[in-house]
Amino acid sequence: MPKSEMLALIISLAALLSAADRFAAEFHRVHSADARVAARPYPAKVTVTWLGKSYAPGELPAAMPVEAARAVRSWQDWADTEDYRMEVEDDGRLVFLIRQSKGKASKELKLIDKTLEILDGMARQEISEASAKAEERVGATTETGKDKEAMVFILTKGDAFESAIKQLVARNLHLTEFAAVAQKTHGFALPDPLVALLRENPQKQSEWEGNLNNEFVSQLAQLDLLSRFGRQPYWVLRGWTWHVELAAMGGIFTFPYKDSFVGIGEHSGWVKELRREFRSSKRKKKPLAIGELAAWQRGTYEEKRAGYSWGMITFLQTYYPDNLGAILREFADERHEKSKVYNTDKTWSIDVNYQLSEEDQLTILQKHTRDDILELATEFFRKGKSFKLPKN
Repeated sequence: MPKSEMLALIISLAALLSAADRFAAEFHRVHSADARVAARPYPAKVTVTWLGKSYAPGELPAAMPVEAARAVRSWQDWADTEDYRMEVEDDGRLVFLIRQSKGKASKELKLIDKTLEILDGMARQEISEASAKAEERVGATTETGKDKEAMVFILTKGDAFESAIKQLVARNLHLTEFAAVAQKTHGFALPDPLVALLRENPQKQSEWEGNLNNEFVSQLAQLDLLSRFGRQPYWVLRGWTWHVELAAMGGIFTFPYKDSFVGIGEHSGWVKELRREFRSSKRKKKPLAIGELAAWQRGTYEEKRAGYSWGMITFLQTYYPDNLGAILREFADERHEKSKVYNTDKTWSIDVNYQLSEEDQLTILQKHTRDDILELATEFFRKGKSFKLPKN
């Protein structure tokens, strides 16, 4: 064989051997890493309670709903580091994390059961299988390309609040900017992922932030609303949570963004205040307008809009319980569709700050109830429990 051919053969053989060595090294690296992950013990301290029995995160029963098991695994390392345990609702829709040192946490678990029972009675008409938009909606219980998601609710103490936020950001980079704002709050609920955090002992507990039990109910109500129906107009969010809080606790002690004194009547006196205002000469011929609800901006507190929002949700839940779910679904569907920002490559993203117009909200309300729905709500404000829907 000529020397030139021999040299070419040697070079080719060397290249093949080098490639084989690299492949072997990469194969060893990947499979060694896989072996380390597989061999890594599940957190020994963490217990997961479901249907009255406790399990280790690595020994969850096959019958546990998949979305709940996924949520457990997502938070197991954080729970181990912070010494927390998990309580899973029987139907798997909620995973509640609480300090191990809280013991049985019977008070918190009873409050969860009470709140969920109230929520189960609200907006009774559930999501229709025919609603294709609902499956696509960001923050919905199911959406195209996204697995069904369980709610995660964490009652934190001390530095665990900050470390939980870091855990959220590490797994959800779209929350990076939100983290700085979240650190300054005493609690929040997110639509994506479906997670709520609440401080057990906020450093600055103001009167309008309410006592812990009321805040607990409010955050859970907000998380449930996001889970079932997606992102809503601000008046719906506030009216919904206040309706649940009043039903569960007998009074309202959560006033987000309020920076002034809370009067005694504000805790439970909205019925009387609405009756007084709408019976007055100024409002006798001036029914509730959609702008008095829809124009309320997030991040603000307006006393009159607060009362209107609670009153409107209470009116709809009392007289149109089978229509309320359809209203909320269409609010979210319409917002999702109109908040799309299309790019030149035909992809799209969501404008998270988009809000439905007053006209859109009124159209949806009337579509699922009556054209004179705001006039009827006004009469309800004036008459309270004695109000009756007209037959026609």
